[in-house]
Amino acid sequence: AESDANGVLLEPNEDNRSFPADSAEAIPLSDCSVGHLAQHTFHRILYRQVQQNMSITSSIKFGSRVEKASRSPESHWILTTNSGEVFHAPIVIAADGAKSIWRQNIVKVSMIGQPTIQHLINVHFSVNDSTNQIPPAMLYTVFSSQVLAMVVRHGPTDYVMQIPYFPPYQSLEHDFSMVKVQEMVQAALGSKNLDFQVRSIRPWTMGSLVAETYARHNVYFVGDAAHVFPPAGGFGMNTGLQ
Repeated sequence: AESDANGVLLEPNEDNRSFPADSAEAIPLSDCSVGHLAQHTFHRILYRQVQQNMSITSSIKFGSRVEKASRSPESHWILTTNSGEVFHAPIVIAADGAKSIWRQNIVKVSMIGQPTIQHLINVHFSVNDSTNQIPPAMLYTVFSSQVLAMVVRHGPTDYVMQIPYFPPYQSLEHDFSMVKVQEMVQAALGSKNLDFQVRSIRPWTMGSLVAETYARHNVYFVGDAAHVFPPAGGFGMNTGLQ
């Protein structure tokens, strides 16, 4: 966590035990420290592995998106991308997120569950902490008169603060302006005199939804297109990997 917010492999030794080595209850602990693998870092690792291990008949196209979709008489999908390329596909795997165009508009599958559990603001900020004043951790819980928030550490200087808000009594424009958010970040950092930069302020809605079916007309939904979970514990990504 002190280097890049990921786990660090430790050399096994007698100290890596939960009890003294001569105890009958001695249990060796993991040789890996607890760490946080941020999603954007994990994605880069996955993309790199995909590119390294693809067969000669496969390709991955960054910056391309399907803009038109229709079905042939043989029930294959005819896909046209924003660059004009046309693909004929016997199946489509739709991993296009919670607001999946494939699910909502093309094959029309409904979501079941609770769409709104809580409204939150995500504040992405970076800190110039060359003196390591902030204790290394993955999560920080902030309770103060200025802000109530959870702060997630994505890297040595990279953080996301999640702040609950309550429409219609609060609004993004009035209650989460740049000036007010900067005050909240400063309150979260406490009395430490640290330079920081707010990079984005974005609202999101926590929900709990699942698609009525994961497949229709040879279109298969995966990830958030199939199921949306509250993020506590990372169950969405875990379930997606499963």
